[in-house]
Amino acid sequence: MSASTPETQKQLGLPPKKALLKTLGDLGVIILVSLSVIWIRETLRLGRQGDERTAGLIFLLVMVLLLTPTLYYSYRRGLIPSKPSRGLDTFLGVLSICLAIGFVISASREEGQRRLFLDLVFAIVCFVKAGMNFYRAFKAKTAFSLPS
Repeated sequence: MSASTPETQKQLGLPPKKALLKTLGDLGVIILVSLSVIWIRETLRLGRQGDERTAGLIFLLVMVLLLTPTLYYSYRRGLIPSKPSRGLDTFLGVLSICLAIGFVISASREEGQRRLFLDLVFAIVCFVKAGMNFYRAFKAKTAFSLPS
């Protein structure tokens, strides 16, 4: 940085090597979680494991290929602060409520105890997420300041 560059224009992002390592670490966690979910779903089905495994792995591969450049360039660019959006929080809250209702309906139709438990846990998580979004959307407005 030269002496004539103003303080507000400092580069917020990471150096390329650090951004690449952080991207690979995040993708490793995403792969681990995704493969764990696929493994748990396959284990619960007990038998019908043919096409679902292949489809899940193809989905995982496409997801990794799409996320790699996105994560890398977002780490390189750095954090771009933005004003909190009341409309987005409200939309995400409504979407979480719809998802939670879907899980409750799915749980009410299930006969197996394991699947029933998972659906109810996912429903509770979605209801909590919706509550957090609605709280953020409708709390009293406070002064928003960009980090320095």
